[in-house]
Amino acid sequence: MKLRKVTKGLLSTIMSAVLLTGALPFGGAGTQVEAATAPEKTVAGLGTTVIAAPEAPNAGDASWKGSYVWYGKYNSTPVKYRVLTPKSYDYGAAGMLLECDDIAFHHSFDEDGNANTGASNANVWKYSDIKESLNGNWFLNREGVFTEAEKNAINKSTISGHSLVAGTGAGQVANWTASKYKNYVALTGEKIFLLDAEEVSNPAYGYSAEFNGMPSRIKRYNDVEYWYLRSASSDGRAGIVFSDGSFDTANVTMNYGISPAFNVNTMSVLFSSVIKGTAGKIGAEYKLTIIDPNMTVNFLNGSNPTIEIANTTDPAYAGAKVNVNYLVTGTNAQTATQLSYLILDKEWDATNKNGAKILYYGRMETSTASSIYYIPTYGSASFRMPAGLSLDDWNRKYFVYMVAEKINGEHETDYATKPVKFPTPNVNASNLVISASAKYPSIAKTSAQEFVVKTSSNVKYLMLYTEGAQRLVKTWEAAGNSTVSGSTRTWTVSLNINDAGNRALVFKGGTTSATAVTNMVPVAFTVLKTGVISASAKNAAIKKGGEQVFTVKTTADATKLFEYAEGGNLVKTWTASSSNSTVSGNVRTWTVSQNINTAGKRNLVFKAGTSSTPTAAQRTATFSVEDVWVNSASVKYAIIGKSGKQTFTVRTTSNAQYLMLYAEQGNLVQTWAAADNSTVSGDVRTWTVSLNINTAGNRQLTLKAGKTSTTSALGKTVNFSVVEKKIVNAKVKYSSIAKSTEQQFTVVTSSDVKNLMIYAEGGNLVKTWAATGNSSVSENNLRTWTVKLVINTPGDRTLTFKGGTTSTSPVTNSSSVSFKVENR
Repeated sequence: MKLRKVTKGLLSTIMSAVLLTGALPFGGAGTQVEAATAPEKTVAGLGTTVIAAPEAPNAGDASWKGSYVWYGKYNSTPVKYRVLTPKSYDYGAAGMLLECDDIAFHHSFDEDGNANTGASNANVWKYSDIKESLNGNWFLNREGVFTEAEKNAINKSTISGHSLVAGTGAGQVANWTASKYKNYVALTGEKIFLLDAEEVSNPAYGYSAEFNGMPSRIKRYNDVEYWYLRSASSDGRAGIVFSDGSFDTANVTMNYGISPAFNVNTMSVLFSSVIKGTAGKIGAEYKLTIIDPNMTVNFLNGSNPTIEIANTTDPAYAGAKVNVNYLVTGTNAQTATQLSYLILDKEWDATNKNGAKILYYGRMETSTASSIYYIPTYGSASFRMPAGLSLDDWNRKYFVYMVAEKINGEHETDYATKPVKFPTPNVNASNLVISASAKYPSIAKTSAQEFVVKTSSNVKYLMLYTEGAQRLVKTWEAAGNSTVSGSTRTWTVSLNINDAGNRALVFKGGTTSATAVTNMVPVAFTVLKTGVISASAKNAAIKKGGEQVFTVKTTADATKLFEYAEGGNLVKTWTASSSNSTVSGNVRTWTVSQNINTAGKRNLVFKAGTSSTPTAAQRTATFSVEDVWVNSASVKYAIIGKSGKQTFTVRTTSNAQYLMLYAEQGNLVQTWAAADNSTVSGDVRTWTVSLNINTAGNRQLTLKAGKTSTTSALGKTVNFSVVEKKIVNAKVKYSSIAKSTEQQFTVVTSSDVKNLMIYAEGGNLVKTWAATGNSSVSENNLRTWTVKLVINTPGDRTLTFKGGTTSTSPVTNSSSVSFKVENR
């Protein structure tokens, strides 16, 4: 688990991680078990305000330049969208306008070329087939495209039509565009829509008003293709963007590219998380954390947080420990994978009108769990306050919140509860050292180290001891060395350290200069003449021939950095320069990179010096270099029934001889040999393998490859759901029927559902169908029911389906369908 801080100067910069409490031992009910481990996420800021707006194209480079958001899926693949504006009210409610980065699929503007009811021509967007398809079962309501929370977060967009104006200014288009399309096409509440020619001429959206071919408008599917606008021409044709990025018109029946656009309600977005690039910069890619209205977190029985002062034996000490009892409720409560804390500089509000910024964000440790994949819906949780935050400033200079989250894959939307604010804790600490930190992680011998120590306000003397508190080194009086805020006293003191080595000096406090209280807080740092303080590799594993980035800290006087291979031979030398190192205090931080061509477990040694001969102080960076890896992995079905068959398509390097499937907790599930399970084309081996999955839940399995059946690394993760005794979805054939006529329903359940029940609005059972004769089961163990019922009551109807293993005991979940019954 990592503690993440967002700096005040640049919210998108995520500070270095501080390790918190380690894993707890496994145990039975009521005992401490391992807390659920969710993927790390790099939260950039609240809402969407940290996301940069597009740059207007220029003559030198007219390609589209802006930010991207991954949102929803199509054919089980996450979809990347351009951010045309991070937040605006142009389409009604506050929304972030997204447009598909490339063509999502192909579709005609109007299938038969004949004007639909209400339209004067087949190219009228408001009555078109493509509008109905985008907002119906082809896209918006298509299974697996959006989750319910994603769908609910999409605004209904409304904007008035008007005549196009030719020119080069804001809101203007090229002469040809204005003469051919004439009007900007209104939106009247659509969730999904196509862009208008004016919108893809708008510099604020990263486009140009130029009619001629513009790279910013070029989109691809497998190749560069035409794509539809919602614009219409007076001759009955539909607007398109030509393959070179210029505007044109086409017959409405042509099967051209579709690039969906929509507005995400910014008040539904809790966080924006960076998955690629730098937050706030052009080219950055994000995923969103959407507030799920079907999941709520609160304090159990209104409990207040409990503050504990960390003891001296706790290696994860970072500040006061906060314990709290919590409760997650709502229909999606059991999907939560992480309980998080959020520290803001101002109070949270969904509109973020006060410009609140994230100071810290991290995962809370849960003490009990019923599943290692999900947190329990109630129990106790804890986190450590970041060092440097005074408890007296709680709900004054900073505000602390608790959030329950469901964290998904890298390119998938996450979900969260609305944040709930911690009440101000009651802290009655006295005669205590609360925290101590050293300004420099390493210093040169005889130089000054600066310390910041927090104690209770009644401590009048601060004592510094050698390791183990064996010998008193120095005592400081409160006057001139400390300030008091509430019940906390903050000391800022310094001392020259003359003894080299790894130091762990101890602080105590007292009310007199001769009497120290029993508690003590150690502070660790290294004293070197010249040498390496630490060395780390950015990636735990890399591909053979790939680049590895090293971060090495040395004493500031070091002017050369040396890298040695395992056998002791010198591999590379760097001389300090502004391009490879920076100095802060007595520490020089080097960032260097190298392509590694030798596979295997690598242990490279770094040394430093002021000449061509390094000192003995050294550190080792450990990582692995792999010559076998997984390039991609996907599943055939997004949802299967328990014990159903799932098919995996995996692409590896051609030298892979075995494919391994691992469960969430890391245990090996299945191994396949290359023979009979794969084919090779060039440098790529494509595997098609299947497995019956017997454990229900949201599954996140990892596929790795190796030359042997026991070695593997650099895998890829696939996500899908395994359901049992559940309704998956329900649909009606007709959106409107006459009274006393038959409606047809298609319902998908897990195969173990043997009886299907339909209930009226008041909750009374209307009819029960048995599986035999009314359903069929597919290879993925989902049962598809096709049933019919005569509806006699007119009006707007919402009927509910439940399923069961008997005709009298339905399972807990349900799915509703809505349609109109007309009295005719």
